[in-house]
Amino acid sequence: LLMKIEESEQAQSSSPLRVLVSAQTNVAVDNILQGLLRRGFEDIVRIGCLKRISKSILKYTLRESGSSEEKIDQESARELTDMLKATRDLEEIRCIKAALLECKEGKMKERRAALVDK
Repeated sequence: LLMKIEESEQAQSSSPLRVLVSAQTNVAVDNILQGLLRRGFEDIVRIGCLKRISKSILKYTLRESGSSEEKIDQESARELTDMLKATRDLEEIRCIKAALLECKEGKMKERRAALVDK
C-alpha cells in the first residue's frame, strides 16, 4: 500500500490521491497511518472514537458522532480533557494536548469541511 501511494505521488497525477484504510482493529488502522506519517504524508484524517485511537494519531482524528458540528467539537474537547486527566505518560500528554489545541483552534471543523470538498 505504501509503495503504491508513493508511486502515485511521484507520478503527480492531476487529482490528489485518496485512500480509504479499513481494518478489523483500531490498532491495524493506526499502524498504517503511522507508517504514512513516517514517510511524510500529513494530509490524513482518522475517524473514530478518540479513546480507542493511538495517541500519536489524535491530532489527525475526527470524532465519530451523529451530533451537530458545534456539539461534536465540544464533545471532542471534553473527551480529550478527560483523557489528559487520566494519563501520566509524558508522550501521551504531549499528543493529547496537541489534539486538544487543534480542536480548540477549529482544525477538526476544517478537516470535516475538507472531506466534503474533496
